Amino acid sequence: MKKVSLLGKIRGIFDRKQKVQLIILGIMIFIGGILETLGVSGMIPVVTALLTPDELQRFVEKYDFLQKICSMLGIENVSELTMALLLGLIIVYVVKNAYILLLTYKQNTFITHNRNRMISRVLADFLNRPYEQYLGADIPTVFRITDSDIPQTFSLILASLQLASEVVVSLLIFMVLLIQNPSMTLFIIAIFGIMTILILK
Repeated sequence: MKKVSLLGKIRGIFDRKQKVQLIILGIMIFIGGILETLGVSGMIPVVTALLTPDELQRFVEKYDFLQKICSMLGIENVSELTMALLLGLIIVYVVKNAYILLLTYKQNTFITHNRNRMISRVLADFLNRPYEQYLGADIPTVFRITDSDIPQTFSLILASLQLASEVVVSLLIFMVLLIQNPSMTLFIIAIFGIMTILILK
């Protein structure tokens, strides 16, 4: 018997509308990953402004478009730039957290709605059978499917969506750190990889 993958099973149990909803959730997860990455990478200029303001000033003076942005916002010195960066970071985190809350709501709504819908479909199929089929019906199996199998299936799908979110965030943050400091990023990954292997062993 051919083994069916998790994605193959999802394609089998979901209709076209549900698959479109899954694709939309995937796009939302990617956008959430970008916002998470923006929140983390936004800490870099703020920390630079607080610890080495002269270096930040030289960085701004190096690029014309940054100078134009500062002049448009009325920023004249490093302290004002630091305050602007802090305010921008606060706005990013407020927007990010609001979006992640919306994404979590959409994921849980999708799982709960479709889980209940599938349970209703199974029960409706069972109750609409001809009377003769009830004589040999395996009623405990039906209750196991509706009370255990279907809820666990959708719990697995929810866990897969959450895992996808974490993977997207991890990859995007890895790319940002790799651009900022490649050698240190690879060193930290090697250390964490060794620690992970030791913990698993």
